[in-house]
Amino acid sequence: MDGVLIDSEPIHARLVSEVAGRYGMTISEREALQFVGIANRDMWRSICGSAGRAEQAEEILAEHEALTRDYFSAADLAPIPGIPELLDAFKHRGFALGVASSSESALIRSILRGLGLGEYFSALVGGDQVDWGKPDPEIYLRALELLGGTAAESAAVDDSTAGIRAALAAGLRCVGFSNKVDDHGDSPPQLRVEGFDEESRRSILDFVVS
Repeated sequence: MDGVLIDSEPIHARLVSEVAGRYGMTISEREALQFVGIANRDMWRSICGSAGRAEQAEEILAEHEALTRDYFSAADLAPIPGIPELLDAFKHRGFALGVASSSESALIRSILRGLGLGEYFSALVGGDQVDWGKPDPEIYLRALELLGGTAAESAAVDDSTAGIRAALAAGLRCVGFSNKVDDHGDSPPQLRVEGFDEESRRSILDFVVS
């Protein structure tokens, strides 16, 4: 969801930096972007552990998630250009669609409502619903289970290195969206797109149905 359906990664980075500052920790937005695709609980465990504040990780996580929910519930949200058309194309062809996001499930539902995209998805899995976050494949395997599909007949679209690793580990074919935040490092997807214009949407559809 974050970084694919909505250009939210810079917003998340700003909120992480703000919450860290409330607890006397200095995390720049650039540093926060290193955690793109990683579940919030794992991010704060890492940040707090490095800062010698491991005992505060759960408290800070709760404050961060409350701030994030408040921000997105009040914001005027818009999908990344071309996403509604891509979802329409998949729906027209009878594909079952799901969201497998490191964000918490309540936030996923709130953002999808704000974007007006909730009707497209028959399965939602958030980072709070799995034991292991991306790059572990659990979140994608859980989404496949809810959708009633197999990895061999399914594909993922993800913008983060952690997400691409998770999708590939789950046996999915993967489209990587290069959103300028994460260049996917040493985990290249089978197809890479830099947007969702008509040509890119056609490439994605051809890749998925091949």
